[in-house]
Amino acid sequence: MSRQIVEKKPELKDAKTEAQLEWRHMFNKVVALWHALSPEEKAEWESAARPRHMTGYAWFLSQALRPN
Repeated sequence: MSRQIVEKKPELKDAKTEAQLEWRHMFNKVVALWHALSPEEKAEWESAARPRHMTGYAWFLSQALRPN
């Protein structure tokens, strides 16, 4: 005999702090940079990411968003 437990989905507050808004802005800029890359550049990122078991996109984002 199985029981179903239903709970109300929590309502998450949209964090609109200055720091969160800056982070979202930077993330959007990096995504736009990825889309501006040529297919050859994307292929280079894919090759660099493969040994790390990541996609080129994920590797690009991780490097572009890394603190300096």
